[in-house]
Amino acid sequence: HNFMIKVLLECSEEGLLQNCLAEGHADYAPKGKDIVCAALSCLLRTVLAQLKAKKTLIVKTQIPNRGMLAFSVEEFTKDDEFLLKYASDFLITGISQLVEEFPKHISLRVDK
Repeated sequence: HNFMIKVLLECSEEGLLQNCLAEGHADYAPKGKDIVCAALSCLLRTVLAQLKAKKTLIVKTQIPNRGMLAFSVEEFTKDDEFLLKYASDFLITGISQLVEEFPKHISLRVDK
């Protein structure tokens, strides 16, 4: 077990979300009761659902096993740029707050 969730967000120079990788286990509480895992899952799944709902975006998702979620934006149009910028800002803000509150259980790296 990897007893920390490590999140990597890759954004373009303009701050548009390109890739997201979250892996590991928060180990804050037993499976099914882990608020760190639940909070991160809520943030990531909401963003992923929004991206997948946009017909002009092509998003590739990987969920090979429990404790890992990855997605990447393969194609987008100029009209999608606002959503991709908002998605990265939303995730950086939300995950940073989790890192602040639970630094032993989650980490965030943002690459531009």
